Amino acid sequence: MAGYKEKWENVEDSKAVQKALADYRAKMDKKFMDQADKVANLLLGVIEDPDTPASAKVTAIKDWLDRAGLKPVDKQEIEEKRAIDTTSRLSRDLINKLNMLPKDKEKGEE
Repeated sequence: MAGYKEKWENVEDSKAVQKALADYRAKMDKKFMDQADKVANLLLGVIEDPDTPASAKVTAIKDWLDRAGLKPVDKQEIEEKRAIDTTSRLSRDLINKLNMLPKDKEKGEE
């Protein structure tokens, strides 16, 4: 048939679906922006309320700063595993010397 694909690889590839998604995103962006002042004032109220627990205030302040784009850099631990090539004589000698080192005594054993 003219104008129709025989086989869809992904429904997301459809221009109609793409337009519907773009329209929905625009609608949600507008809704968010329309309510941003109200939500910001509510959050500020939580922060300024003397009855709000300190931990809730800290969370609210972090959320406020995060929304303002002032979120701290996330720390990520990078674990690097290193392999020792045991085929070389030097590597084997070092491993043997390491194995001959005295073991640390556990606490309480002296």
